[in-house]
Amino acid sequence: MKKLFTKSLFAFMLLSGSFVLNAQVVNQDRYVTISVVKGKEIRFRQIKAEAENTKVKIQNGAQSSEFLVGEAGVGPKSFVAEGNTIVIYGNVVSLDCSENANNLTAVDVTKNTQLRELFCQKNSLTKLDLSKNKNLNLLNCGRNQLKELNVKANTKLIYFYCDSNKISSLDLTKNTELVEFACFFNSLKSLNITKNSKLQLLDCSANNLTSLDVSGNPMLHRLVCAANNFTAKSLDSIYCALPDRKGMGAAGQILPIYEPASENYAAVLASSAKNAINKNWKVSYLNTGLEFPETKGKHLCGNTTDVETLKQVSVTLYPNPVVDFLYVQSQLAVLSLDVFDMNGARVAKSLGADKINLSHLSAGSYTVRLQTVNGSVSYRIVKR
Repeated sequence: MKKLFTKSLFAFMLLSGSFVLNAQVVNQDRYVTISVVKGKEIRFRQIKAEAENTKVKIQNGAQSSEFLVGEAGVGPKSFVAEGNTIVIYGNVVSLDCSENANNLTAVDVTKNTQLRELFCQKNSLTKLDLSKNKNLNLLNCGRNQLKELNVKANTKLIYFYCDSNKISSLDLTKNTELVEFACFFNSLKSLNITKNSKLQLLDCSANNLTSLDVSGNPMLHRLVCAANNFTAKSLDSIYCALPDRKGMGAAGQILPIYEPASENYAAVLASSAKNAINKNWKVSYLNTGLEFPETKGKHLCGNTTDVETLKQVSVTLYPNPVVDFLYVQSQLAVLSLDVFDMNGARVAKSLGADKINLSHLSAGSYTVRLQTVNGSVSYRIVKR
């Protein structure tokens, strides 16, 4: 009798657990509203939740569909639009509604403030409000019809792709965690990336840029900047500001031109690409990846003129490896010293000094950026 009672109790517990799982309710306070074209097929390529066995509901007109979602996600899921909106309820942290073309016209994510990833590229969006999505890590909104985009509130963005839109201005000064950023095929006349010290990959090709300051990007190793309005002089400024990758293994790659027939061929040919090559960078064509032939420019980094007889400015950092104080000897006055770790975070700074105290840093490799009256230059050091 006792064994029978025990088995019955165990079975009851299993049934109760199953009942609790099945009775799980959808969090209807968190939702994303998708504007669609009635009668058209809408595909959600993937939906991820913040925990296993999270119940999610998709409301499509009078039709509703409920299913369990985990961290690995589910999808794809397709629906024929019953009306002009489809609403996704639940604790969703990643949503991929990309590649619905003209059938998807708007995405409202303001009611899901915990969203971490949004893939909405290749649709027909004309606006996108991200002001409430402070937890967003990844955003791909490329190939839409966006004319403006405000990402000031999205300070946790790491991967950001807004290519192939109609954006004419973009403020990235609050997005200090950015590692990858692509904005090619837009209408940008300027781009300030001086606050994005962790940036590793940048594609700003096919815009209207006339200059680009990469002196604040010590982690940068791939720069695509073809099809802009760069002159030989502005390209020389870019080459000289690139981080020094000597001793870092793989070379960096800068792609300032699409192909030999490109309009800016003369400007690239007249620049001094050797300044980039000397820092372990490859200067390549965008369409093939092949290296550009030797350029004819004679510009020397650190000079305010292009006179060939001027010598390179001599800078010495010692001791290297360093234990506590790092000393600087330079022919030019040093305005500031900035030290960055391997993640691109600034860990030390000194203004107008010829030495800097690094005793508080952990052992490892660091990048030191010197700002002089003639520009900036970066060096690699080792801390013991």
